[in-house]
Amino acid sequence: MSSKPLPNSQTEIVKDAVWLYQQAWNGQILPNWYARIRLPQEIESRKRQDVRRSTKKESKDEAAQWAIDLYHEMCGNQKLGMPTESRTFSWIFADYQRLQKRGVDAGEVSENRYQLNDSTYRNYLSSFFGEMDIRKVNSETILEYKAQRNTQMGLAGGASVRKRTKPSAHTINVENMVLRDILKHAHDKKYIHSIPTIKNNYSQRVPRLDFSADEWAYILKRFDEDIAKSKQNQVAVHEWRYKLMLKTLCQLLVYSGARVGGETNQSLIWDDVRAVENVSGREKQHHIGTHTECPYDKREIVRVEVMVRNVKYRTKPNPRLVMAIPYLEPALRAWRSASDFGLNNQFIFCHQGDGMNGEPSTQIKSFKSGFERFLKRHSNEDFLLWKDEESPHRTLYSLRHTYATQRLINGDIGVYELARNMGTSIRELERTYAKALPQAFAKQLTGGLR
Repeated sequence: MSSKPLPNSQTEIVKDAVWLYQQAWNGQILPNWYARIRLPQEIESRKRQDVRRSTKKESKDEAAQWAIDLYHEMCGNQKLGMPTESRTFSWIFADYQRLQKRGVDAGEVSENRYQLNDSTYRNYLSSFFGEMDIRKVNSETILEYKAQRNTQMGLAGGASVRKRTKPSAHTINVENMVLRDILKHAHDKKYIHSIPTIKNNYSQRVPRLDFSADEWAYILKRFDEDIAKSKQNQVAVHEWRYKLMLKTLCQLLVYSGARVGGETNQSLIWDDVRAVENVSGREKQHHIGTHTECPYDKREIVRVEVMVRNVKYRTKPNPRLVMAIPYLEPALRAWRSASDFGLNNQFIFCHQGDGMNGEPSTQIKSFKSGFERFLKRHSNEDFLLWKDEESPHRTLYSLRHTYATQRLINGDIGVYELARNMGTSIRELERTYAKALPQAFAKQLTGGLR
């Protein structure tokens, strides 16, 4: 049963525009007064001019003042061509996502962007802005939000406790992008007069962590020792193949500059990789062979071509053909010879059929913990691969940075060509690997001087 207006309780307080009345519930008179407001123009959301609201006031005089103020506010909004009623930030976001979904269906908005909007709102924006009147979101409240994010980063958005760290400038700037679009939507719908200024955050760029040439040579030796030792283990017979697979992934990253994750271990199949042989001045492509079946002369391999596909990177060239140095061919051939799943349509980095965790032939989504254990196990005074106090630590992604840094230091490839092969921009190379660029240009700068 719903409440009903109480007969004979209506009082006109603004001629032909505002009335106060009371309501009854189950025969009981409700304490708060209600207002009926008739606006000069029709309301966009209704085919009538009347609005009914609870004043949430028990005093009739206070209720009358509240109703008159609301009437003037709504009339003012109508004259400005704005919606009569304000909305909360959460309502605006829901309406914004409704249009974004239409954009996804029309092929104008990526599904990834739609999901990014949702996760950014759910994890960060909603707790601060959610029930806030959209008109109160201004430059000052946005600064308050950023200050809160800097002090309450740790637990937002996840079920598990994460390390409390200050969010990076990039993380905040992604949130800025989503916030700007939501406010632009509110402005387009005329819920706000103007879009508040949202400045991007800038911080000193942390150098990308990589491995030196000596460290990389040391890593390869330690992998070979670990693999040889694990082959003698009669119990955990799967360990040596896991370590060989991890070594092969590391070599793929260092020799090609591809990204760990979606571009490599989570997606690559054997058919995505070709060994290119030079025979009498003509190049021929071959599938990667094995130790027993190799259709090409291993001495004539000039490069390895890797086709990477990653739907995560909507702004990156996709798919992208990556040119890897010839050292990758023997690494892949050794792993294909040892793998249970070496068919062309099978994943290169996958669970094997000898006791490894996971369904055999399915791709391994992460080698993070295995590589971390390797670095800790082989870190010493001469090669500090892992420092407990270091933040961030070196990871598999550091191997991509090793590729870029070494190619720049060696100066054997132009910056433009390197950027194309890595699927990044020249500007990003300049910002990220500035320490190596002077050495990269040394030959060109000094060449020809006498």
